[in-house]
Amino acid sequence: MTAQLAQILKLLDRDDIAEIALQTGKPVMARMAGEFKPVSQQVLTTPQIEAIIAGTDAAMVVPRTDGNAPDVPCTLFAADLTISAARRGDVIQLRFARAAHASGIAMPPANPGGSISGFGQAAMPAGTFAPPPPAMPPAASPAAMPVAPPPEQDAAPTPPPAAAPPVQAPRSRLLLGNPPPDLLGILRAARGRAASDVHIMTNRPLQMRCAGLMQPWGDPMTEKVVESILHPLMQLSQRELLEKRGYTDLAVDIPGGGRCRVNISRQKTGLKGSFRLVMEPLPTIESLELPVELKKITNYHQGLVVIAGPNGHGKTTTLAALVDLINSTKRGHILTVEEPVEFLHPRKLAVVSQREVGIHTRSFATALKASLREDPDVIVIGELRDRETVEIAISAAETGHLVIATMSTPSGAKTIDRLIDFFPPNEQQQIRFTLAAALKFVIAQRLVPNKDNSAFIAAVELISGCPPLWTLIRDNKLFQLPNVQQRGRSLGMIRLDESLMALLKADRITEETALAFAEQKKEFLLQLRGPAPVVAAPQSNTAQKMGDMAARARGMFGKKDKEP
Repeated sequence: MTAQLAQILKLLDRDDIAEIALQTGKPVMARMAGEFKPVSQQVLTTPQIEAIIAGTDAAMVVPRTDGNAPDVPCTLFAADLTISAARRGDVIQLRFARAAHASGIAMPPANPGGSISGFGQAAMPAGTFAPPPPAMPPAASPAAMPVAPPPEQDAAPTPPPAAAPPVQAPRSRLLLGNPPPDLLGILRAARGRAASDVHIMTNRPLQMRCAGLMQPWGDPMTEKVVESILHPLMQLSQRELLEKRGYTDLAVDIPGGGRCRVNISRQKTGLKGSFRLVMEPLPTIESLELPVELKKITNYHQGLVVIAGPNGHGKTTTLAALVDLINSTKRGHILTVEEPVEFLHPRKLAVVSQREVGIHTRSFATALKASLREDPDVIVIGELRDRETVEIAISAAETGHLVIATMSTPSGAKTIDRLIDFFPPNEQQQIRFTLAAALKFVIAQRLVPNKDNSAFIAAVELISGCPPLWTLIRDNKLFQLPNVQQRGRSLGMIRLDESLMALLKADRITEETALAFAEQKKEFLLQLRGPAPVVAAPQSNTAQKMGDMAARARGMFGKKDKEP
C-alpha cells in the first residue's frame, strides 16, 4: 500500500493543490483554491486508510484514542511534509501538506450535516464538495486507488501514471509523533550500553541484555508506566491481536532511539514488552566478520540459501547483510516477507519490496504464492515455519528464483533434516531429489562471547552445494556429512569447530568458550593440545610376585639341566 500513498502524495507536486486529506467516509480530498474537493470516487473506510499508510510515518502519527495529533514534520518519499491527524471513535483523518503550505483549514464532516470537533477550526458545510475541475489531468489521480474515473473522463481511458521519482528507502525518520519520553530514555541508555535486548514488565526493574547477560536497570516500573510506554506503539489491529491471542509483534522507529523489533505480550502482572534493538547502519559481510565465501551468493540467479541457528544468534542480521550485498551489486527485484520488517533497505541497484505479515499480507505462504507473479529475482523469507512455506520456497528456488530464508535449527545437518521432515514419509524421497537440486548454501551460526565478555562474535558453519552433498541428500545418508566436511574448503565447507579454532588462535575467544561451543569436543581438544604422552602403568603387587616366581622357576630348571 506504500505505492498508493506515494501516488496520492504526488498530487502535492501540482501548484494548485496545497494539501491532501484522507478521512473515513470521504474520498481522497485535495485543497484547491482554499477549499477541499474530491480527487477520487471511492469512499474510504478506516481499514483502507490504515492499509494505505501502513509502514510509514503517517501510521504512527494517528492517535490511538480520541484526540488530535499536533502537526508533525517528516520526510516521505524524499519530500518534506507536515502531517496532522485526529481520531473520533472509528473515524480518523490525516492531512498532508508541504512544509510551507500547512494550514488550519478544516475538513468537511464525515457525515452530512455532522462534524467532528477538534479536526479543524470549524466544519465546512456538507454541500461544499464539488467534483474536481475538468482541467485536472486524469494522470494526476492516484492511479493505485481502486476507483472508477469521474463521469466527465469516461470518454477516454485513464493513462498509466507518470513514472515516480526514485523513492528513498522506507527509512522512517519519525514513526511516533510523540514517543513516550520514558521509552526514549530507555532505548538511548540501552544503545549506550551496547545492549541487544530490553525487557519492560510490571513491578520489575527494566532488564537489558548486554553480551548475553541480563542486567537490571533502574527501579521497578508500575503497571501505569508500562502501559504508557507500550500502548502508544500499537495500532488498532495490533491491539486486537493482543486481546485475541495474548501477544503481538511489531517494529517501530523512534527518533533518537533507533529502530526496534517489539513483542508485546500479557503475563501475570500485566503487559510485558521485549525490544530487540536493530543494528544501525545496515550490517555488511565485513562488519559482521562473516566468511568471504558468502559473497559467492551473488553469482547465483536461482537456488535456496538457508541461514540457521538458535533464536537470538543473529540470523536476521546475517540475512540483512546478504540482502544488502545483493542490493549493492545486482540489478533486479528483491521481495522480502517478514514478521515484522526489521531492517529497512534503501533502493540501491535493486528495487526492494518489503512486505510485513499481518499488515501487508495474511501469512508467509499467502505472500509467497503472490510473489511468484510479482517478477522477483530474489525472494527473502523471514522464517521457514511450516510445510506450505517450505514447499513454496523450494518450488520457487527450483523455478528460477534465488530464495534466502532463515530457520531456527542448531546446525547445518539438522537444517537439511528439518526441511525434509516437514513432509510426510511418502513424499520425502521426492523432496530429497528436489532439495538436492536447489540447495546452494546452508549457513549455521552461533554467537560466542569474546575474550573479555564485552561483545559477541559469530562462529559460522558453512555447507555449500556440491555433488558429494547432493548425493548424500538423495541417498538419505546425511550421517556421512562430517566426512564430506573433513575435505575442507576445497568444497566450500567450513566446520563450526574450524571457525572456533580460528577465533581461538586469533586470541578473540577463550579456550573455555571454544570447548563449550565445539561440536566434536574430544577431537577439538586433541587438535588444541596434541596427543597425551604414553606413560607405562605401574604393575600391581600380584603381578610382581608372579613375575618373581617365574624367574625362580626358570633358574631352577636351568641348573638341573647342567648337572651330569
